[in-house]
Amino acid sequence: MTFKNIKKFKIENYKDQRGLLSVFSSKKNNFKIKRVYLIQNNKTNVLRGMHSRKLGYKYYFCCEGQINLKLTYKKKDKKIKLRKGEIIKINSKFWIELKFKTLKTRCLVFDNREYNEKEYIRKKR
Repeated sequence: MTFKNIKKFKIENYKDQRGLLSVFSSKKNNFKIKRVYLIQNNKTNVLRGMHSRKLGYKYYFCCEGQINLKLTYKKKDKKIKLRKGEIIKINSKFWIELKFKTLKTRCLVFDNREYNEKEYIRKKR
């Protein structure tokens, strides 16, 4: 696993006279969703995340605003800006920190694991 595997992409959008439909297909992305949660109403520039996982992976979708992500893997850091409409897959073993740039920033997370505190790493190595 390296940072080369981390890629953000735009979610599929379908627009017509009624509005915009944004679609994330778990089948197309070979992803079995076990949990979905929304992170919102965060104070600006406050860190969220600050953990890693032993197993599984998550997709982070920026619904509104901008999220600054800092990923750490084997003591190397990578900073990524996730803007409205972009989605990124984060695998296990990557330490993640999220910073929301505005109060209206929202992040929808698709997780392939049920919550199990034993799978989380809470101290940065």
